[in-house]
Order: sequence, then C-alpha cells, then structure tokens
Amino acid sequence: MTPQLRKGAWELVQFFRKRNIQVFLLSGDNASETEKIGHVLGVEAKNRLSNQTPEMKAAVVKSMSNSLMIGDGMNDTFALAQASVGLAVHGSVEFALRSASIIYLND
Repeated sequence: MTPQLRKGAWELVQFFRKRNIQVFLLSGDNASETEKIGHVLGVEAKNRLSNQTPEMKAAVVKSMSNSLMIGDGMNDTFALAQASVGLAVHGSVEFALRSASIIYLND
C-alpha cells in the first residue's frame, strides 16, 4: 500500500535534491513505514531515520547548519524550535504552530 502524503511533498523533496540540498526524513514511525515513505518521496536511504523521539529529531536538526524543519505535529515542536527556520504545516497541532517560524496555511 502506498503511504498517504501531503500534496506537493514529492515535488518539494525533488526541488531540494536538484539543488544538492540534503533532505532527511525524521519519523516517529517504525522502520518499515519510514522506508516506504522515504522511498516514495525520493529521500536517500541513509537519510531516513525511524523511531525518532521529539528529542532525537531536535538533536538532528540542531546538528545541521542552516536547517529547515517542516513539521506537522506535537512531536515536531522541539525540532521546529531548533531549526534555522521552522515551518509548521496546516493541520498542525497548536504546539507545532507556536514553535514554528512560518505557518503554511494551505493543504
């Protein structure tokens, strides 16, 4: 079964990859689900991190310079706050919205 992705997710990943910008998938999902999503999005296998706690996501983002974190839930709030730019996607819970630098209101 193909994972449900937000509209434009694949195109966004390709936009960054074409510009040689590393894309990471930091997911709280199990390895199997993360691999499926990462494959569909075109995220390199080495950059697909599964079973990530909020603290683990934040540590990865903090270790990157000039990072953009796109998140859609409460488990992304720490990482959104650590990023150079945090972008909370429409439909995010209140905590993610408070942690983001930018809030994208379209689906």
